[in-house]
Amino acid sequence: MTVTNVTTPDSGFSPDDLPLNEDQLEVANVSQGKSYDPMLNPELDELRAMIADRGVKGESRIREAANKKSFPLALQFEQVNQKNVFELTLGELAASRAHEKGQQFINPEDVRRVLYGTAGIAKDNKLCNEIQVCFFKDLAGELDPAFIITQGRHRLTGVIMILQSLGVKWEKQTIAVSTKIVNSDQEFEQLIRLSNVSRKMSGAEIRNFKLDGKGVITADAEGFYRTVRLCRKAECAAAFAAACNFEAEGKPLDFRNKLRGYAAGGYSKLVNGTVEQRAVAIGLIREEDNTHGLQELAKGAVESLVKIIEDAKIASPDLYDHLRVPRQMSVYLAGQLGVAAPTFDK
Repeated sequence: MTVTNVTTPDSGFSPDDLPLNEDQLEVANVSQGKSYDPMLNPELDELRAMIADRGVKGESRIREAANKKSFPLALQFEQVNQKNVFELTLGELAASRAHEKGQQFINPEDVRRVLYGTAGIAKDNKLCNEIQVCFFKDLAGELDPAFIITQGRHRLTGVIMILQSLGVKWEKQTIAVSTKIVNSDQEFEQLIRLSNVSRKMSGAEIRNFKLDGKGVITADAEGFYRTVRLCRKAECAAAFAAACNFEAEGKPLDFRNKLRGYAAGGYSKLVNGTVEQRAVAIGLIREEDNTHGLQELAKGAVESLVKIIEDAKIASPDLYDHLRVPRQMSVYLAGQLGVAAPTFDK
């Protein structure tokens, strides 16, 4: 890990406090097999084609900076006391995805804005804000070296995509980051919510952070099913949407976005329905021996989503999809769970 001293007012700690161990981080990242490397995300293929077509302004300047190991200032504004800013390599930042307990999403449209928006970095502009990373401190005052990105995933993705398009080896290039330290999951949740105030968080992200706040892991299926019983009634619909998301891996982004919203909306109608509907829906999430049942229900919802949407249009032709599809989803789920289907007033 490449590090220099931190003197910026919002850094939150002294660099001497950081237990930075490159070997330890690399082992953890490889074992988890997760990364923000854009090449691992097929949803970004159209954006890759856009970069190839439009090109990158300032290409020679970026190449020169990368060759001289002075990359930060190629795409970042100089700071006061620049030689003492805190830096990480792009490889370390990409690999930090393996440390996340809660699943965070990459939206291709947000990456496009980073690259070709009003102040797009592919248009020879510089990043207006640094990527922010967060370290956890335990009760003994020790810092966990496994940091998490709390702000700037799309900026990171855009920067890496530029270098990849230019054929530049990006993993060892350093970039300046801002830093925060938290002492609990609750502080982390507060930090990441505030960090995203400037952009509208998706419904999926909001639901996942609600689950994270109860200790439910949403970064991977194994962790999710191991901790999902920590949900309370208010989080059960979000939990079902997360289960559907795991069953839909490999599906197009638009499909998964709609699936998560429809699944949460449909399940919430059972959770807030009759006594029978509520007991079965909450029990499926919270009871220890129901993991297989939850997986099977989620798998069925994924496989049936197209038909559910078609049936919804027939059943409620005068309603928009955001109303009729969750209703039809709840009817489908009720049938699968063996309870009476909800009824609705037009």
